Amino acid sequence: MPAAHPPPAVSADDYARAALRVAACQLAEAAGYGAARASAADALADVAARYASALGRAAKGYAEAAGRGTANVSDVVRGDSKGG
Repeated sequence: MPAAHPPPAVSADDYARAALRVAACQLAEAAGYGAARASAADALADVAARYASALGRAAKGYAEAAGRGTANVSDVVRGDSKGG
């Protein structure tokens, strides 16, 4: 029996980008679109990734201002209310 080949390695960034792309297509479908162009799904995924990154930076800033090393839900909510 031949040896099984391991699956190809996928980086965390590639996995996250693929998940965001799927979510973008699901949002388009929920909004009533029958399909989404790949470029539109990629653009929406990019916007979502940038928003999540900005929100994370804002939450980290609020946590550090409060003397904590880790953000909590309140920090995320504050970051979101300030526009990420």
